[in-house]
Amino acid sequence: MPARPSSQGPTRKVARTMVTRLILLDTNVVIDLLEGNPRGQEAQTFFESLGEDALISYSLMTRFELLAVPDIARNQSARQFLEHLTPLELSMNVMDRAADILVVSHGRKRRKIPDALIAATAIEYDAELLTHDERDFKKIPGLNLVHQ
Repeated sequence: MPARPSSQGPTRKVARTMVTRLILLDTNVVIDLLEGNPRGQEAQTFFESLGEDALISYSLMTRFELLAVPDIARNQSARQFLEHLTPLELSMNVMDRAADILVVSHGRKRRKIPDALIAATAIEYDAELLTHDERDFKKIPGLNLVHQ
């Protein structure tokens, strides 16, 4: 059964060797899922369509963004939800890729550091990024976006 978010979160996959599709959630997707809004419901439908070989993950940058707000109830909900997903570490390679993304985009739209770190995480782990704000990510070379 694929990792599927629900009110309690998705089921964590243990057998990583069987994973052929890795999905990385952008912070806005997790917020939409937690709030149960229409975009979150669309994401939920997408998860339900995934096969047995899919694994739902998040960047540690997303964890930071979710927990760095002074709302104890939201923090608790976010922590409980993230327990059921697979975290992807912010390694040295991810940091270097994020810096490259920021340098390359400097002459154009200035990217935010969290977006660069999430994009770099997806690229480094060869994951597809599911976001509800594609315009922030669509011109990043090597980044695969999920199209629901």
